[in-house]
Amino acid sequence: MSTQVTRFLLLLSIAALSLFSCTQELELDPIPERDNPEAYSEYHFKVMGESLAKAFEQDGFKENFYGEVAKKFDGETSVLFKSLFQLNNFPQDGKTLNSIEAFYNIEEESFYPHVYVPNYETLKGKADQLSNPYVVLFVPGFGDAKEEHQVFQIQGGALVEQNFKIKEEFLEENLTLVISLNESVDNEGNLPEKYVEETGESRTKTLETIDYFFDDMTILERKESGFSGKSEVAIRGWGRFTNDPNANVALPISRMSSSGHLIRDFTRSEVENATTVNVNYLIDNFWQVEKYARSNRTEPYHISYVIFERDPWPAQHRTALVDVCGTPSYLGFRSSDSSYLFEAIFGYSDASCSTTNYWRGHAEDFHPEIRFTTKYVVL
Repeated sequence: MSTQVTRFLLLLSIAALSLFSCTQELELDPIPERDNPEAYSEYHFKVMGESLAKAFEQDGFKENFYGEVAKKFDGETSVLFKSLFQLNNFPQDGKTLNSIEAFYNIEEESFYPHVYVPNYETLKGKADQLSNPYVVLFVPGFGDAKEEHQVFQIQGGALVEQNFKIKEEFLEENLTLVISLNESVDNEGNLPEKYVEETGESRTKTLETIDYFFDDMTILERKESGFSGKSEVAIRGWGRFTNDPNANVALPISRMSSSGHLIRDFTRSEVENATTVNVNYLIDNFWQVEKYARSNRTEPYHISYVIFERDPWPAQHRTALVDVCGTPSYLGFRSSDSSYLFEAIFGYSDASCSTTNYWRGHAEDFHPEIRFTTKYVVL
């Protein structure tokens, strides 16, 4: 066999071994599993970030993107990736779509990735930043605990990792796209208001049935990171234990998922300035004073509840333990932080519990992290 043939076969063997080695390396670097939520989220956020960077190089995409951001579909300068996927010049590949849908059906809930642009209104005049924005991958429940965050930048159609980390103050002067999970939409990716508008259906009781509800509310403790935007203050309730079986009906705040029911989105300025807001939020309906406010009942008529700043998966699932006359009531909720408060409220003053926390026409409740008033309307 000639020297040239031998050399050719040797090179061919080396090439084959290199290809096999690369294949083996790819097999050893799989997509993170959900049981490692931080790595799982960062992987899929990065896939979406890379697709977004490619789209920025396409004619007209940046204008369309910032146009969607400016719409503030959920009250914030943000846009869902499922909406971006429908735009012209956004990569329509299966890998990107798989990452968008990677947060569906997790613990009986679905979550929707989005891009949030903090301080967009004040920074949108900086043309150079609009073309080459910074990017942060913010994982709920993990990012909240970090003081500094790794940052990327969109450059020439690529998502380029930077050699520095940023703090929240960085967002004030530098246009940054925060890729995370939206906290306002429901399991179908709709806003409740949008759902009612499109279907004509209502997800709450009509005003004619309202009886007891929160009136004014003030948030005194900031629990949301600047990378996440507004504070989604939610409630999850349980109860109505009485001797009257007809009273044991579902409450508007009855336990559903650990995301609870949204009371209101409080803006950063409302929280930082402790602004009192009229929330007019329904807690219980069909409650009649003359039927349930009798002190001779042998079993307290009450509602136990927890109010919290809700966050999407993979934020921690927490449990509030409410003591109801010596009987524990457990309320699970998902949040990066402890709750604002948890307690029980009663339909009347119950001597056996020595409680005065009952419904009194117009009550005011003070806590270190939240303040609110309540009221009821007799049917």
